[in-house]
Amino acid sequence: MISSREYIIPALKTAIIYALFGGLWILFSDKLLGVMVSDLQTYAAIQTCKGWLYIIVTAALIFHLTYKNFKEMGITLETLTASDQRYKIAAKAAKIGTWEWDIRTDDLTLNNEYLRTIGYDKKSFAPILANWEALIHPNDKTRVLQALDDLLTKKTKTFSNRYRILTKDGQWSWVQDRGQVFLWDEDGSPIKAIGVHIHLDDTDNEHFTDND
Repeated sequence: MISSREYIIPALKTAIIYALFGGLWILFSDKLLGVMVSDLQTYAAIQTCKGWLYIIVTAALIFHLTYKNFKEMGITLETLTASDQRYKIAAKAAKIGTWEWDIRTDDLTLNNEYLRTIGYDKKSFAPILANWEALIHPNDKTRVLQALDDLLTKKTKTFSNRYRILTKDGQWSWVQDRGQVFLWDEDGSPIKAIGVHIHLDDTDNEHFTDND
């Protein structure tokens, strides 16, 4: 779930460090300067220099804190990118279809293997949820959509269903579909889900009938 705390805490930490540094600087430098310098003209000149020094030091401090935060974000992004690449390579090697669903827009992101198992390519199949629903066997559709609704309403943690899907050549193909929501908003509403789609041999489904 996306939480504003993930963004507030680093920013608050930077603000607190800046405020503490600034407060201590003003308190102790002014007190020390008042003890050491009695001439008003000299005091004013040093105050000006002290102000510029404060700007330089705080700028360096803010740069360090900001750089550290961005560096940590960059490392996290690189790790996620590497994991995503490994996942795609593994899915391609195993001939596993993958899907990602933007629940707010109903847009789907399907890999080439997913489209291949249903006989389509990226040019001939518009990746939206309604088009996927239209391909589900009528006797399986209620069960599949109910399982999907259970996932979105947190009745189940994962979506797992075996059903028939209509391929481009008009044949019914059995698939095993598994997925889960991986992104929620602050109100607990689902944002994105991801999963895998595996083509099954007919021998794996001999116990299924049109009445299942």
